[in-house]
Amino acid sequence: MTNSHVDHNVATAGGDGAGLLNYELLDATNTSVSYNSISGSGNADGAGMYDDGYSTSLNNVSLIGNSSAPAAGDDVYGGALYEESRSFSFNGGTVAATTNGTAGANNYPEGGAIYLDAQDATLSGVNVSNTNNQAGTQEGVYGGAVYIGSHTRLENMSISNTVKRRVLRLRRCYLRQQLRLDDQY
Repeated sequence: MTNSHVDHNVATAGGDGAGLLNYELLDATNTSVSYNSISGSGNADGAGMYDDGYSTSLNNVSLIGNSSAPAAGDDVYGGALYEESRSFSFNGGTVAATTNGTAGANNYPEGGAIYLDAQDATLSGVNVSNTNNQAGTQEGVYGGAVYIGSHTRLENMSISNTVKRRVLRLRRCYLRQQLRLDDQY
């Protein structure tokens, strides 16, 4: 997928990947996945992109303005990107203006912008900004901007302007070069 746009798609009964859903191989370059949304009853996983394939490569991909607003008590996993492939690389790109949850609905966001649990992953030169998570009073936020639960290399990554707690949740992660966290609320 090269020089493509995937935008303004809507799922109104919960679900996975309102914009893009992949279970095989994906190679995307100079592509935008923007303003996709998931709402209604059921968990919302990756409103922009849901990927559970074999091998995925994103190069200069932007995920902008994706949103997840499930019903009361349902949860959000990866507001813009839910990633669980066997091999994953994201080189140069932006994940911005992601909105999750509904005020007072007791939603639980995990990985506000990105939920990453690939078997082998690299994020290099990726900027994550302006993630807004709404969690209920009985729920929390786990990885407000990014949740990483797998072997992952982070290189020259920036995370800024995340609203709600626990900006970054890491397990089995290797940081190389610069990781910048700014303006977290």
